[in-house]
Amino acid sequence: MQSQVTKGLVLLGILLYLLYGFPAPGNALAASFNGNVKECIDHPKQCQKQSDGKSESGAKQSETANPAVTFGDIVRMILALIFVICLLYFVLKFVNKRSRAYQSSKMIQNFGGTPLGGNKSLQIVKAGDRILILGVGDDVQLVKEIDDEEEVRQFVDQYNKKLEQQLEPRDIATRLIKAVKNRETGAKTEATPFGHLLKSQISAIREERAQAMKELEQREKEKQNDE
Repeated sequence: MQSQVTKGLVLLGILLYLLYGFPAPGNALAASFNGNVKECIDHPKQCQKQSDGKSESGAKQSETANPAVTFGDIVRMILALIFVICLLYFVLKFVNKRSRAYQSSKMIQNFGGTPLGGNKSLQIVKAGDRILILGVGDDVQLVKEIDDEEEVRQFVDQYNKKLEQQLEPRDIATRLIKAVKNRETGAKTEATPFGHLLKSQISAIREERAQAMKELEQREKEKQNDE
C-alpha cells in the first residue's frame, strides 16, 4: 500500500511539473563591441550612440524576459489547485478503502467509543460476527453482546458511512475552516497581556479560598449542632 501511495505522489509531482511547464530562460545581454578603443576615442559620439542602442536593446530584452502575470497564468494556477485537491481526495479515499479492507480481515475491530468521565469510557468492538459493548475503567466489563446479523450489519454500515463522510470535500473544508478559527483564537489568547491573565488567576484563587472557608465554617456549625 505504501508503494502505491508513493507512486501516486510521484505521479502528482510529474503532472504538476508538466502543468506549470519549464521556466523561461532569460535572454543573455551579450553583444560584441564594434570597433576598438582608438575608434571610440576618435569618434566619441558614435561610441555613445552604440552604447545607448545596446542599453535600449538590453532594456527591451529584460522586459520581454520578465513578462507580467497574465489572466491565463491565474487560471492555470486555479486549475492546478483544483487538480491537487481532487487528486489528494482520491488518494485519501483509496488509502481509506485499503485500510478498511485490512481491518475487516482482522478478527477484532474497534468501532470507537465515548468517554464517560473519571477515566471511564464505553467502547464498541467487533469480534468475529459479534458486536461487544465494553465498559472500560479500572477493569473491562461486558455491558452488552450483539450477535444478531441484522444489527451487526447496521453497526458495520454506520461505521463505514462515518469513515466516508470524513473524506467528503465539504467535511475537509469544514475542518480547514475550524483549524483556521482555532489558530486565530489561539493567537488572540497569546496576545492577551500577562498582567490580565495574572489578575484573573489571582481572582480565581481568591474565590476558591473563600468558597473553601465557607464550606469549612458550615461543617463546623453542623458539628456543633450535632453535639
